[in-house]
Amino acid sequence: MIFCLCALLLPVAAAPDSPQTYTIDDIGSLGVNWPDDSHAVALNNRGHITGQYLSTNSQGFVTPRAFRWDGQVMTELTHGTSQGVAINDDDVVVGFKKGSLGKNQAHRWTLQGHENIHVGTMNNSSSVGVNAQGYMAGSFDSEPGSPIPLQQPFLRLDAQTTVPLPFPDGSNSWAMDLNERGDLLGNVEQDDGLPRGFIRLHNGEVELLRDGNDVAFSAMRMNNLRQVAGLSLDQNGTWHPVVLSAAGVVSLERLAPQADVFILDFADSGDAVGMADDGTGAIVAVRWYPTGKIEELENFLPVGSGWTLHSARGINALGEICGDGIHHGQARGWRMSPAATTPSITGVVGGLAGAHHSNAILGRGFSPLGEVAIYAGFALGNSIEPQCLQQIGIESARPLGFAIADSEGRIAFPLQLPAGLAGHDLHVQAVDQAACGLTSVASQGVY
Repeated sequence: MIFCLCALLLPVAAAPDSPQTYTIDDIGSLGVNWPDDSHAVALNNRGHITGQYLSTNSQGFVTPRAFRWDGQVMTELTHGTSQGVAINDDDVVVGFKKGSLGKNQAHRWTLQGHENIHVGTMNNSSSVGVNAQGYMAGSFDSEPGSPIPLQQPFLRLDAQTTVPLPFPDGSNSWAMDLNERGDLLGNVEQDDGLPRGFIRLHNGEVELLRDGNDVAFSAMRMNNLRQVAGLSLDQNGTWHPVVLSAAGVVSLERLAPQADVFILDFADSGDAVGMADDGTGAIVAVRWYPTGKIEELENFLPVGSGWTLHSARGINALGEICGDGIHHGQARGWRMSPAATTPSITGVVGGLAGAHHSNAILGRGFSPLGEVAIYAGFALGNSIEPQCLQQIGIESARPLGFAIADSEGRIAFPLQLPAGLAGHDLHVQAVDQAACGLTSVASQGVY
C-alpha cells in the first residue's frame, strides 16, 4: 500500500546522537578457494550492500564478481569480472562488467535481472550512482579517434534514454556521484591538468565548486543538500579535506599532520566516511562528524572483535556503515550498525514531490514483527501519541499509518508526496507500538 500525504497540504535534518558503540557483521563471501575475499563498496537504507568478491579457481585465477548482500545472504549478480558500485533502496545495483572486448561496460542489476547500459561501442564506461527514481549516472570514454574529450559523464533516465553530459566548454570531465534530486557531481580537467569539481543541477545548470582562492578542488561525494566533500589544493601545493556548502567551508581533520585521507561517502547528516593514513603509513577506516572531527572506526568496536578495518566506503541515513577489513585473517566486507536499542528512521527518502516520484520512510531497531505508527507535520513542537501516550516532537502531528517491522526490526513505509509539498520542510516520527519506543524527529526538505 502507498500512503498519501494529501491531507497534510497546508535546514537540514537533525541527526541522531552519535552512538558510542557499534555491532559489526561479516558479510561473508561466495568464493570457494583462497583468498575468498569480499569487498563492500556501498549500502542502502535497508542495510543491504553491494561490491565485489574474489572468485579463485583451482588454478589460482582470480575473478572479481559483483554481488548484492541482503543482510543475511550474498547473491552473485553476474558471471565474469564485474563490480557493484552503488545500490538504491529498491536494491537496484549499478556498476560495471567487463565486456567481450576487454572494456568495462556500465551495468544495472535489478531483482528481476540485469541490463547492459554501456555507452558507445569500443570504449570503457561505468555507472557510479543510482537514486530512488532509478536515474543512473556514470562516465564513458570517447570512441577511438574521436575529437571529443577522453571522458564525459552520462545520465540514464529510463530503460531507453541515455543522455551524454559533456562539459559546456568540451573539457575532459567525469561523474563522481548522483543524489536523490537528480543532481550530478563531477570533476572537470582544468588547463593545468588539475581537477575542478562541479555540480550539474537536475535542471541542467552547472556550478563550479571553489574553496576561496584554491588552485584546484577534487570533488568526491555529494549529499541531497548539495553539500560536497572533497580535497582542496592550496597555493603551497597541499591538499586539504573539506566540505563545501552554501553555509561556507568546514575543514576536516586528519589523523596525523599532512597524512593522506580519502572521502568515500557523505550523508545528509553531515557525517562522512572514508580512509586515512594513521601517521605510521597504515590505512584505517574513519568517520568525520559535521564539525570536521575525525574518529578511527575501530575505536567503536567491542574489545576482541577480531577486526582490522581498512576503509569505510558507505554510510546510510540510519548511521550504518560498510567497508573493507581483515576478520580473523581473511579479507572481508563488513557492516557496522549502531548498537543503541533506540529505534530510528530515515525521514522521507528522496524528499521529491509528485506522483511520479518514489518515496519511503525506512527504519531499524523496532520490535520484530511489531506494529509501528508513523506521524508527520510541518513544525516542531509537542503532540501526544494515543496508544503509548508518548510525547511526539511535532506540532499538530498527524498519523500517516502503520508499518509492520520484519524479523530484524526494520520497516519500510512507502508514501506519496503531493506536488504541493514542494518547498516545505516535513518532520516525521515513529512510535514502536509494542515497546512504546520513540524515534527522534527526522526532518527532510521536500523538493
